[in-house]
Amino acid sequence: MSDLIKIYEKDVHPGLKEDQDIFWDMSRSARVVVVDRDGHVALLHVRHRCYYMLPGGRADSDEESYEQIARREIREEAGVDIEMITALGMSQEFRNKRSVQKISQCFVGRVIGEKGPTKFTEKEVHRGFELLWVPAAHALDLFVSSKPEDYTGPFTVKRDSHFLQKAVDLGLLD
Repeated sequence: MSDLIKIYEKDVHPGLKEDQDIFWDMSRSARVVVVDRDGHVALLHVRHRCYYMLPGGRADSDEESYEQIARREIREEAGVDIEMITALGMSQEFRNKRSVQKISQCFVGRVIGEKGPTKFTEKEVHRGFELLWVPAAHALDLFVSSKPEDYTGPFTVKRDSHFLQKAVDLGLLD
């Protein structure tokens, strides 16, 4: 079921010149389409940057697996534990301006237990992160209405909307 989506600079910032001679720093992360027992999906609203994203984040160490990253980040950003349903796919982003090649594994997970508080980092609080639980169809509308006001937002919206749409198409959020 897993697939790979590649996102290049030209896909999200068509006006920026692509540099072919980049030494790429590698970044690993995990994202999760989290669904609760009411059929709502967890989304992060990045209020100060005007877009939405799936919860998740970067590896803390080279030894941390994608699934470990996902579980840790979901506890922090969505305040829940999850049962992993499936690995949905991977993305590879080439962020020329930052010389970063970002590899992300996306999963689908169901909430187990009760919802707790979020634990956003200082940087996330500064960007205006807010956790929302919304119906999947509405979540897709929010991605479409996103108007990112920073460099990384368009990459994030393209990646996360692709994975959310795939989860919907596969009937994994019922």
